Amino acid sequence: MNLVFPFSEAARLPMAGDNVAIATRRLEAGTGIDYEGRSFTLSHTVMEGHRFAVEPIEPGQFLLSWQLPFGVAERALQPGDYACNQSMLDALGIRQLDFDLPEQANFVDRIEPYQLDPANFQPGVALAPHEEPRTFLGYGRAGGRGVGTRNYIVVLGTSSRTASYARLLAERWSGRAAGDGVVPIAHTEGGGGSDPNNRELLLRTLAGFVVHPNVGAVLAVDYGSEAVTNKMLREYMVAHGYGLDHVRHCFMSLDGSFAARLAEGERQVAAWAEEMAGE
Repeated sequence: MNLVFPFSEAARLPMAGDNVAIATRRLEAGTGIDYEGRSFTLSHTVMEGHRFAVEPIEPGQFLLSWQLPFGVAERALQPGDYACNQSMLDALGIRQLDFDLPEQANFVDRIEPYQLDPANFQPGVALAPHEEPRTFLGYGRAGGRGVGTRNYIVVLGTSSRTASYARLLAERWSGRAAGDGVVPIAHTEGGGGSDPNNRELLLRTLAGFVVHPNVGAVLAVDYGSEAVTNKMLREYMVAHGYGLDHVRHCFMSLDGSFAARLAEGERQVAAWAEEMAGE
């Protein structure tokens, strides 16, 4: 026997007047939905977060969510029909699903751009400031870095080749006082010999770690011969206005004895830990 759900237990309608609802749970094909004094049955299994029609929608009509059109019906939809376009069916079709998909798409994407009318625009009234400003304990950072709620020392493997160094150095400081702790940042990119296609994204991500407000100091480590190096990271941060001068930092290139470089890293972390002890 198929289940029947009150609409509130099965889906959400973002705004009154929408003609499709968003499933809040997986709903099996044949499930009944009681909606605004009437009932309908789902044509197909609808996964959580996917949409189904709650009103009849004729070909050429908009599908509405948040009272905004996001698609145009290619064929008629009845209440309970799974709203799906071709890209959805293509993406779901390669997955090992335990239910049948609709044979055809029933809408195509069409997002209408919002046209702002400056002449009739009326801004809302700003809320009055709270009578007693709220505060919290934090670390004020210079250079536009904001306010941190932690004070970490970061060992940053600039490329994938120095990931093990970052982890080992952080492990050596496990349980020892150093701000709020020594955290390794290791990843799998930039260690090869050829220029990676995500170099810009990688440098931007690493730069963001360096100036994050929860970071009190950064030891960036490379070998100097990878596709992404400390030199590139420094130049990127300077060129894009990151507040590198407003965070304790050291760029270290590994050469010679790995053990000697670990010891050197420990000395640098110890020096920062002492500086940060009173913060």
